[in-house]
Amino acid sequence: MTERLEDLLTRAVRERATAHAELTEARAKIRELYKTAEQVAFKLGYSVDTIYDWAASEKIPVAFRAGGRLRFDIDAVIAALNDGTHNG
Repeated sequence: MTERLEDLLTRAVRERATAHAELTEARAKIRELYKTAEQVAFKLGYSVDTIYDWAASEKIPVAFRAGGRLRFDIDAVIAALNDGTHNG
């Protein structure tokens, strides 16, 4: 009986470690693909307030909100500013 419990515990620990590694990898990918307002402002040479204003007025698209922070697809932001097809 004890051996079976040890096997189950070992398996659970391995699965948790795998899940943690996958989550860490996914978070890194999100940070790579989607930028904060501060990162967008720095890259484009505008103030952070301007980026937030443009997002609020829908001049630029917001990819998603996470933990109260906006995330942007920088390519979509640049495209919206270049072609002016986004609202605003």
